Amino acid sequence: FLDHGAKLLRVDINSVTIKVHDDTWILRYYRNMLELYHNNYIVNDDFTRTFTQQFHLQRRYDNTEDYTRALCEMESYSWDNHLQNTRIGAGADYIDELKSKFSTQQNYVQTRECMFNLTFQFIDYNFLALRLIAEQGIVVNIRGPLPCCFIGIDEPYTLLQCRIKKKDFAAFETVMKKLKDICFGKKQYEYIEVCQSLSATN
Repeated sequence: FLDHGAKLLRVDINSVTIKVHDDTWILRYYRNMLELYHNNYIVNDDFTRTFTQQFHLQRRYDNTEDYTRALCEMESYSWDNHLQNTRIGAGADYIDELKSKFSTQQNYVQTRECMFNLTFQFIDYNFLALRLIAEQGIVVNIRGPLPCCFIGIDEPYTLLQCRIKKKDFAAFETVMKKLKDICFGKKQYEYIEVCQSLSATN
């Protein structure tokens, strides 16, 4: 594996960070499963990439011994092939695919329900959701930022937890949708990948 351009960057108690060619990956053991994380990036106008410090969940293996499959996936990954497979170079087609992702992927997960309250974790962008929640007049109890393995320390995204009254859920849902629309308008396309990682880990 090392003969094919791989470089070991970091070893932690339950994870290793490996660079293969231009891409960085994290292999992590979590809840008796093997998880493969891939570095996030911003796609430039010329379809080159600017890498960020955050990662998204690429794949989860039910068998912790599937590290060989994970290594093969890292070694075989090609940005050029990814461009072709996702039709990113098609311009309008790529934007349509992104719109679909932003439309269907939730940016929050419910973690608890009580008689009168609901508790959620959600991905905020530059703490914009907090302002939108205040504008809606939602009474909310906020906790965070929460520790999060798929958000880099220099990224504009934050994992927060909130508790709201059940009667305010429709307003909260409106805020979350508006937050996605704003991120899409600002071309913060990696936001939806962070949201996918949140859903995958809950």
